[in-house]
Amino acid sequence: MSSSKNSQFAPPLPNQKCTYEQLEWYLRHKHDLPASDREKYKYLIDNFKECWEIWNRVRWDAAMKSRGVLELKKYLGNDFIPYFDSSWALANEWNNKKRTSKKLVEDFYQHTPHYMYNSTVFFESGDRINFHDHLLKLIDEYNITSAVDYGCGVGNDGLMMVEKGIKVSFVDFLSPTLEFLKWRLQDRSIKPDLYSVHELRQEKPGVIDADMFWSIDVIEHMLDQTEIFKYIPTSTKLAVYYTDDDEEAGTRHPFHFKINHKLLSKMFSDLGFRRIPNDLLVVWYRENF
Repeated sequence: MSSSKNSQFAPPLPNQKCTYEQLEWYLRHKHDLPASDREKYKYLIDNFKECWEIWNRVRWDAAMKSRGVLELKKYLGNDFIPYFDSSWALANEWNNKKRTSKKLVEDFYQHTPHYMYNSTVFFESGDRINFHDHLLKLIDEYNITSAVDYGCGVGNDGLMMVEKGIKVSFVDFLSPTLEFLKWRLQDRSIKPDLYSVHELRQEKPGVIDADMFWSIDVIEHMLDQTEIFKYIPTSTKLAVYYTDDDEEAGTRHPFHFKINHKLLSKMFSDLGFRRIPNDLLVVWYRENF
């Protein structure tokens, strides 16, 4: 349903104020709206402080009683900060240095404490697309029993896979975020299978065996995006990723880099993959595995 069909919640004009009710409605319906309506809301949220502050509260309210946020609250204890604005905290931390080298980019992800908030609220509020149905379809259609969750963060997707009986190898930088994921696995009585990026760089290929390589909202954060190919297991038959690459670096997203889709496509093809049509995810498949 388009918001333009409901005058109360039509996208506000640039000179209009945002309201809590308006942005709450937008959060519930954003993934079903036309791109033109989403862009109008996004413009206001990204460029007007008052709108952003309301949006931050709307998302927190939607996520506050979720399993993920309750786990974060339990993990952090007295250090938990409700309604913490992790988006601007991340942007400000990034901008403290001129991050033009791979080392400085990776240093950011290894040390920032803010992503455990950001990834959890983004997912649990419904702001991020939920790939549950798409994931189940891929698991069933391609007989997936194991997966690499590359750039796993707090484990939103990998934990969902574990619940479906998939053996998951979680991969990310050693960081406060990964420490939170380790705690989540232990708290849920899940035997951890975690690898740090630096650990894998020192290992020979084949240390991880998996049917599927899964990477959501990760590649656009990488300065060297072709590095993902170092972590795709030789046994992998399905490689799936999603990127928010329409964002231009700046404002709340200074850490997004433009993606070279042509180069990535060539490298997948060179590894024997062929592109599989999908209305949401980028899916590559190779046979004889």
